[in-house]
Amino acid sequence: MSVSNEVLPGKCIVCFSRGNLRRYAGHFRWLTASICSTCEAEYAEPLGAVLLWIAVNGGPDACADVAGDWVIYNPPDYVGWEAIRRVYTQEIDGILSLIESELGHEYAQAFRSGRPSRIN
Repeated sequence: MSVSNEVLPGKCIVCFSRGNLRRYAGHFRWLTASICSTCEAEYAEPLGAVLLWIAVNGGPDACADVAGDWVIYNPPDYVGWEAIRRVYTQEIDGILSLIESELGHEYAQAFRSGRPSRIN
């Protein structure tokens, strides 16, 4: 996780709190946003980015070796991989709907069939 010392306005991308925010780049180098000091200390990642990354990389079973030590904020707690798997299972239909609306039906079908292209 890379965090700058520049103090920023807005909300934390992980827990949505305000105040004491700094620029963040965690496991997702393509995602630059603001993170609070609490989420930084917990090494927490943004839930939406984590779930989408898991979806496009083959699902939880295919991602456990890379993402097994990741942490998210699932109010009111910071939680690890087993909780991430549970949240993913609960949210997969919404993730697939988002993929379908943004990328098209053929992409969503590839995810549903368990054959997405792995991307990094």
